[in-house]
Amino acid sequence: MKLLGARSYFVMWRQSRCGSAVLVILTLLAAMSAIVIANTHSLHTLKQELQLLDQRQKQRLNAAPGQ
Repeated sequence: MKLLGARSYFVMWRQSRCGSAVLVILTLLAAMSAIVIANTHSLHTLKQELQLLDQRQKQRLNAAPGQ
């Protein structure tokens, strides 16, 4: 069995640490993407609801003078 020197352990530790950093960054990007998608969906739903309320208010106001 070949023994690894101190330099080899340092290189292995550094590569492992870089791999962990990449994993953390990818996880954060995935979480941020999920939040953006959820916010976009919420905004779309709110826009539709606002248009519906506006349409109902216009119908109500247009019907009021003729009564």
